[in-house]
Amino acid sequence: MVAPPVKPFNLNIGPIHAHAFNGDRTQVAITTGKEFVFIYAREGGKWVEKHILAEHDMAVTSLDWAPKTNRIVTCSRDKNAYVWTFENGKWVACLVLARLSFAATCVKWSPLENKFAVGSSQKVVSVCHYEKENNWWVAKHIKNPICSTVSCIDWHPENVLISVGSYDFKARVFSAYIREVDEKPSPNPWGSKMPFGNLMAEFKSSGWVKAIGFSPSGCRLCWISQDSVISVVSADQDITKIISYRGSEMPLRSLCWTSENTFLTAGYSCMPYSYSVNSNQITRTAELDIPADKNASTTMNAKLMFQNLDKFATKSIKENKMNTLHQNCITQVLPFEGSPNQGVTSFSTVGFDSQLVIWPIKETIEYLWGSGDISPEPRDDDLYCKCNDQDCDTEITHLLGKDWVGFCRVPAGGVCREVQSFNEAQELREHHLECLQEHELVPPKRPFQCYFDDDHPVIRQRCCSDSNLCNDAIIDDLAPMHAVPVSYMVIIVCIVATVFCIIGICLGIFWFSSSRSKTLFRRLISRIPYINGLTGAAPPQRRTLDPEHPNEAIALVDRPNDRQFNDSEEIGESSGFGVTSLSQRTIALQIHLKKQIAKGRFGDVWVGDWKGEQVAVKIFNSRDESSWSRETKIYTANSLRHANILRFIGVDNKDVGAFTQLWMVTEYVEHGALYDYLEIKTVTKKQGIFMMKGIAHGLAYLHTEIPGVQSQVYKPPIAHRDLKSKNILVKGDLSCVIADLGLAVRNIHGKMEDIDDKRVGTTRYLSPELLMDVPGKKFVNYVQGDVYATALVFWEICRRVDYKDGTGSHPYNVPYFEFIDRDPTPSEMIPIVVERDLRPTIDHEWYGDTMMAEIIRIMKECWTEKAASRLTALNIRNNIDRLIERERAN
Repeated sequence: MVAPPVKPFNLNIGPIHAHAFNGDRTQVAITTGKEFVFIYAREGGKWVEKHILAEHDMAVTSLDWAPKTNRIVTCSRDKNAYVWTFENGKWVACLVLARLSFAATCVKWSPLENKFAVGSSQKVVSVCHYEKENNWWVAKHIKNPICSTVSCIDWHPENVLISVGSYDFKARVFSAYIREVDEKPSPNPWGSKMPFGNLMAEFKSSGWVKAIGFSPSGCRLCWISQDSVISVVSADQDITKIISYRGSEMPLRSLCWTSENTFLTAGYSCMPYSYSVNSNQITRTAELDIPADKNASTTMNAKLMFQNLDKFATKSIKENKMNTLHQNCITQVLPFEGSPNQGVTSFSTVGFDSQLVIWPIKETIEYLWGSGDISPEPRDDDLYCKCNDQDCDTEITHLLGKDWVGFCRVPAGGVCREVQSFNEAQELREHHLECLQEHELVPPKRPFQCYFDDDHPVIRQRCCSDSNLCNDAIIDDLAPMHAVPVSYMVIIVCIVATVFCIIGICLGIFWFSSSRSKTLFRRLISRIPYINGLTGAAPPQRRTLDPEHPNEAIALVDRPNDRQFNDSEEIGESSGFGVTSLSQRTIALQIHLKKQIAKGRFGDVWVGDWKGEQVAVKIFNSRDESSWSRETKIYTANSLRHANILRFIGVDNKDVGAFTQLWMVTEYVEHGALYDYLEIKTVTKKQGIFMMKGIAHGLAYLHTEIPGVQSQVYKPPIAHRDLKSKNILVKGDLSCVIADLGLAVRNIHGKMEDIDDKRVGTTRYLSPELLMDVPGKKFVNYVQGDVYATALVFWEICRRVDYKDGTGSHPYNVPYFEFIDRDPTPSEMIPIVVERDLRPTIDHEWYGDTMMAEIIRIMKECWTEKAASRLTALNIRNNIDRLIERERAN
């Protein structure tokens, strides 16, 4: 047999994600999903590694090689892009100012190579061009109306328009005209007005857009989606008409035009496909693949196909070797020889199996024709038949033209077939015409597809091969298909059963939401001997009150509605089983809630009356039980007793029928949150420094480890993790207490307890290191984050201080209000706090007051970018105490 014309090269460097060739195709750049890019040069019959481009900090996601200027552009998950030039025998990187806050996903040079585009998870496309006077690459963003990650991009041949595919199920065409580098564009089929960022066209996709590309003329746009649907639209015809082709193969990943009317795709099916397109339809013309083993079965179940997506599975399971040249997903297909304008003569593919394969198109098709893997070219002895199945004429219309719709062909030895199906009234129900290959005729001498019993009442079929179109027939009107009648009684029974089920569910919910109903149910269950036998409990009995302490017993069962018990009434345990006994009312039943005073992240805050004392009741949502449990554990297990920590009274849970409320009871603080207080009132310098003192003392107490005798009354250091003005309360004497320990974390005997929260605190108050969300945080990171947040709270107080005898205060505002709006996201805060190193604005007039100047010094040392250089909470407390003593002395 003739050797296959394809040239596979196994590079053995791991899964290949993308590749790009230089101008003469003697070198190739490859990325393997890591932070490196490998440059290979072709020497003889193999590819040899020559250079490694190592500048990125995270995985390189895409690259492109400009053939004329010999420059490489790479982009990465580290949000950066680099342009590489070859100077003095090595590749030199130039950082691109792409202005991205999220990972870059794709990159592509423009046809004139004077600019390139970078897509990203930031839902923007950065169009980058070179500024010679500054010697750097700068970017302009195309943003609206992209609503999700940009997955693929491609340039129009005229260098101005760019097509963009994204995960919001849209394919779009934008103008990327930049006045400094582009000539004024002339009108084209996509439009005439082309200011930068202008949306020229938008098309819906049936799934995530995985690849997109303009045809050589730029008049057609093709894109492929995650669900294996290929779509083409022609701007020079009806731009609203989208031609689609849904294949049966697994998802596609890459697209490459080979001429104005043909293109290639490849993906998870591990083989490239060839297609042709005209004004009406897309036709698959061939599966361009060389089987890995001609004796292997060509069928494969879904489980096996997904196993082959993992290169480790294909190596460890020998019998699972795929019958394709590529043994894993093909990640990219590119032209190798020729051009789409003159016609691509060969193309290249790379995949997760670490292979680089060169495919000569014409030679590959001729080889597959000779091996019988695809249909051969038309021959004189071919038999032509009529057919009426869907896509039965795909092959012949591609070979002979659209005038041959409804025709199929078979090589010599095949037959034409006609099948008629009748109903019980002998009315024609189906009329089926098709071609049968010689190998499909079983048994060969008398195939069952061609013969039938003359007495058969339903099926009549025949085969012929004596002339072309021998199965041609006029198809009469077919008898209508009668639906199978459904019994009305069955429908009525289903409706009635559904109604009764709904009524039963409603009654059940109503019954079990009533405390009286639940009590009756429990008493009924407790009287069943079998249940009592299982639980070891006796029937319920009344308990006699202790005659020596009658008042105590009455107080324990006192109810809010003052209802007294009858002699026959039984008060049982909450479970309802066993001997009933009087149990003490929990704190939730002793508190009378008055009004709601706040609503926070984890629930509501109410003011209530408990034994004549006003208390604050924080009611957690049941889904936030972890926060309630953590705060409860911190209060109860660590003896938090400090004047500047909110006083803890108790916890309880309360059944309110449909769900359970989680209560935390603390002291009631008159003025509420510091945030609310500063919003409506100003403070004097004395009051302001007094507030800061309370905050500093409370935080120093939290951060300090207090060992106890033989580990008793031990208080570990605690990091608050959500310190802000809303979590600091103002007492009647204007001293401050720290509250809301729901996110706090402890460092018990030098080991930080496990926490589930991936991101902590309020975004506006997060320190630079916490904003970056670096994994593997230590306890000291959270402690230093508390210090940073304390500085921002001090700044809020300073803005409301009347340091000029009642005329020097500013309107209340949150930190960074001058740079960003309310409720910022981490991606919006990072450029401000981390990249630009900005901090809240300090009024220069504050330096004129000695006390305010000292507070400014403390703030600056607390919010410095380098966490290790910040003051500790104890240092802040000592500085504030010294400042107060100095002010008193003056």
